[in-house]
Amino acid sequence: MTATFKLRPEELDESFLEKLRGLFARTREVHVIISDSDMDETEFLMSDPDDYKRLLASIEQIRTGKELVEFDPKTYR
Repeated sequence: MTATFKLRPEELDESFLEKLRGLFARTREVHVIISDSDMDETEFLMSDPDDYKRLLASIEQIRTGKELVEFDPKTYR
């Protein structure tokens, strides 16, 4: 499993670590990579080739109106 978290330094606390332990409880070993970043969400998505392709595909879907999902909040009341 791969998980990516973007958070502020003050959020790196015991609570966060406990959540990570729960998320990866059945995993023998985890790799933690920490980097500082001033990127916004779009820059972050564009920094990974696979994510960038998905972003462009999503933009194209919106532009063309294909494969859009409609949501009616009344359905979920």
